[in-house]
Amino acid sequence: MTQFSFLLLISLAVLGSEPVSAQIQTDGPLGTGRWTGGASWNPDGSIDDLPNSGPINGIIRCGSAAETQSQIGSTGNYDPSVFEVVMDNPVCVEPSSGNSVTISPPTSGEPVIWLNFDVRPYAGTFEIQINDNSGDVIAWALYASNSPTTGTTTSALTGEELSGDPEDLTFLTCGVESASTWNTLPVPDFPVATNCYLVVWDQDADGDVQINNFKARFGCGDSDAVLCVVDATDVQTACQGANYTVSVTIEGVNGEFTISDPNALTTPSPVSICLGNPANGGELSGTFEVTYASGVDYDLTIQSVTAPAECADPLNPTDCVLSVSGAGLVCEVTGCTDPCACNYDESANVGDPDSCVFDCHGCIYPSASNYDATALLDDGTCIFEGCMHYGCVPYNALANSQPLNACDNPVGFGDFNQDNLVNSSDFQDMLSAYTATNSDWNGITWIQNACGGETTDVTGEVTVPESDCFLSGCMYPEALNYNSAAIQDPGMCLFAGCTETSALNYNPHANVEDGSCRFTLCPDFNNNGTVELNDLMSILSVYGQYYGN
Repeated sequence: MTQFSFLLLISLAVLGSEPVSAQIQTDGPLGTGRWTGGASWNPDGSIDDLPNSGPINGIIRCGSAAETQSQIGSTGNYDPSVFEVVMDNPVCVEPSSGNSVTISPPTSGEPVIWLNFDVRPYAGTFEIQINDNSGDVIAWALYASNSPTTGTTTSALTGEELSGDPEDLTFLTCGVESASTWNTLPVPDFPVATNCYLVVWDQDADGDVQINNFKARFGCGDSDAVLCVVDATDVQTACQGANYTVSVTIEGVNGEFTISDPNALTTPSPVSICLGNPANGGELSGTFEVTYASGVDYDLTIQSVTAPAECADPLNPTDCVLSVSGAGLVCEVTGCTDPCACNYDESANVGDPDSCVFDCHGCIYPSASNYDATALLDDGTCIFEGCMHYGCVPYNALANSQPLNACDNPVGFGDFNQDNLVNSSDFQDMLSAYTATNSDWNGITWIQNACGGETTDVTGEVTVPESDCFLSGCMYPEALNYNSAAIQDPGMCLFAGCTETSALNYNPHANVEDGSCRFTLCPDFNNNGTVELNDLMSILSVYGQYYGN
C-alpha cells in the first residue's frame, strides 16, 4: 500500500446531538470511524448486549429496535492509490424497489465517509439503513475484513477503535440511499464475526458528503425478511466395515436443510436439520451422516427445503445450496479371498488364508432326494429321482436315479379329455392321431401341443452363471451348462424342462423353461416319434379305466 497522506482536521461525530471526541482524519479505510450504536465486545470475545454497554460499541444488536447514528461527516478524501472502490462488475441494489442499479465510483479527491461496525458470529443476516436529507445522491459499498476479530484495537493513525484489519478487505455488496427502506444482508462467513467497513460517497461529487442517519438492527439473523445462510464447516469420513460414512456438519440460520447424493447407500441421518438464529433460539448447527460403498466418491448437495411450521421458511432458498464432494475411502475388509472356499467373501480386500474353510460340500439342489440344507457348495452327489426309461410315459430327462415303479403309467393314462374315464371319446382321439408322426403330427393342433409342448422356450436366452473359482462349474451331465472339469458347484446348473406345476409333465428338477410343457396326454406313448399299433394297444389295455375316487 502506498504512503498515506495525512490531513489534520477536526471532525465532530454526533450520536443524536451529543458531541464525541475529535480525531485525526486520514484517507482510506485506515481513517474509518467506529459506529457508536449497538452492543460492545467483552475482553474474552463475548458480547455485552446491555443497553448501557460500552464505551466502545458498534455491534448490531438483535431485535427490531433500530439504533441510529446521525450527522456523520467525511472521514477523508477518496484516493484510489490508497484504496480503490471498483464498480465495474458489482450488482448494486436500490432498496425501495429491490432492483439492481448502476453506481459510479467515487471521484479522486472527493470526500467520502468510512464507517466500521460488526455483526456477531452465527448471526447469518443483519439490516442497515442509510439516508441523507441534504440533497446528496448517496452511494455506498460494503466490505468485510479478511482477518476478523471479536474486539477492537486502537488505530495508531487516528486513535479510533477499529475491528479486524482495515488494510485487508473483501467486497460484499453495494447500493444507494435506503431512505425508509432497509437492506437485509447476509454475512460472508457464518461462524465468525463480520467486521464491516462501509464507504459512502456523493455521486454528484460536489465536494461535500454527509449521512443524515445510519441505522442498524436485527443483528442476529432475526429480520422480518427471513434469509437463510448455510455453510459446511466440517467433513469427516470413516470406514464402517466394508462401507464408509461421511459426516457433514453444517452451520447456519433460518431454514430446514437436507443433504442428498444418488450414489449413497442409505438415506441420510437425520433426514433434515432445522436451524434457527441467535435471537429466537434453536440449533445453529447439525451433523448429517451418509453411508457409501468402499471406494465410491461422494458428491453431496445441501439445500434449503420447504420448512415445517416449527422451522423458518426463508425468502432466499436458492441462495442456500452448496456441494460437498470428495474421494471415497477404500476400506480394508479382512476375510477369505479364495473364491474356491466355502466362506469366500466378495467384499474382502485383505486376504486371511487361515480363515478359509472347504468343508461345506454336499447336495445343494432342493429337488434332489438327498438335498443337504447345510451345504454351501455342491459336490456332484445329488440324486434326482425319476423315470429314466425313454420309452415310458413318465420319462424324466433330468433323472439320474430310478426308484421302484417310477416308470409306471401315471394316473390318468389314456384319458385324453381328462374326465377320469377312458372311454370311446378317448379312443376316437387316439384313432384321429393314428399314424401321425413327429414331422408335423399330421397338422393336428391338439396332437402338436400334446406331444411338442405349448410353453415358451427360454433356454436360448438364459445367461450362464459365472464363478470366480476356476474349479467351479455345473457337475451334472443333464444340465445345459455341464462342465466336466468342475470339482465343485456353487449352484449354477441350468436344468431345462417343464417348469409349469400344472402341466402333465412338470419336472421338479428343472429351473429353465424349455417350452415342453404338455397339458394334454400325448398319444405317442412310447416316444418313438409315431403313433402306431403299440400305442393303440396301450390305450386298449386301459379302456374302461376309471380314475375317480
